[in-house]
Amino acid sequence: METRRQPRVTFDGLRAMKRRGERIAVLTGYDTEDATLLDAAGIDIILIGDSVGNVRLGYPDTTHVTMDDMAAATSSVASAEPSAMVVVDMPIHSYETPETALANANQLISLGADAVKLEGGTEVAGIVRKLTQAGLEVMGHIAHTPQTDRRHVIEGRTKSEAEGLLCDAKSLEETGVFSVVIELADSQVAGRITDAVSVPTIGIGAGPHTDGQVLVLDDLVGWTDFSKFRNGKAPTFLGSGWDRRSPEATVKQFIRKVKDGTYPSEKESYNVLHE
Repeated sequence: METRRQPRVTFDGLRAMKRRGERIAVLTGYDTEDATLLDAAGIDIILIGDSVGNVRLGYPDTTHVTMDDMAAATSSVASAEPSAMVVVDMPIHSYETPETALANANQLISLGADAVKLEGGTEVAGIVRKLTQAGLEVMGHIAHTPQTDRRHVIEGRTKSEAEGLLCDAKSLEETGVFSVVIELADSQVAGRITDAVSVPTIGIGAGPHTDGQVLVLDDLVGWTDFSKFRNGKAPTFLGSGWDRRSPEATVKQFIRKVKDGTYPSEKESYNVLHE
C-alpha cells in the first residue's frame, strides 16, 4: 500500500480547489480498512455515510441507522489517521433540535471527524447555524434526502423546483456550511447552483457540472448486491466500465475520472428540467 499523502486536506484547500476549477473526489468509507484504501489512492474526502446501514449493517435503508452506528464507524475511520478530510453523516433523529444536534455533532467530532453532514435545505438552516456558530464545520445535503424521502425522484424538474433547490443551497451557504452535496438532481440545475454559491458542491447523480463527485464505495467497487434493492439494478449515475481488477484500481480510476472531468458523462446524468 502506498504511503499516506501529505499535507492533509483542509477547508481552505477545498475552497481553493473550487476557485481553481479543480474537481473534488469523495467516496464513502466505514472502517479503518476503507480509510487506508481511500487515503492511499489519494481521495480528497472520506464521507462516513449513513449508507453504512444499507451496505454493511444489513438494514433496509438509512432510517434504521443510529448514533451508535455512526460513532463506531467514525472511530474506526479516524483510527487510520488519514490525510483525507473525514466528514460524517448525522443519522436520522440526531438533529431534530439545535440542542440535540450540537451534542451529537460534538460527539462525532470528538471521535475524529473533521466535519458533520446534515440533510435538508431551508428547513434545517437554523440548526446548521447553531453548529457553525459553535465553531463546527458542516456539509449540507439538498435535493434527494434519503432519510426523509423514499421516492428516489430526480429533483429539479420544473422552474419552481429548480428555484427551490437554489434557495436551499443559498440558505445553507448563508449559515456557513463549507460544502453542499446535491443528490439526484437535473444536471443543468446542479450546474446553476454550483455557479451561484461560493462553497464547493459535491454531486451524486447530479451531473458533471458540480465541483466534485461522491459515490458509495461498495457500489463503485462492485460489492453491492443491487438485486436486493428497490428496482434490482445499479443506478444510472453509477455508470459502467469501472476497472474492478481490485478495489485499489477502481478507486484510483474513480479519482482520475473525477479529476479529469470524464465522470460523470452525460449518459450518467439526468436532464429532466422543463421550464
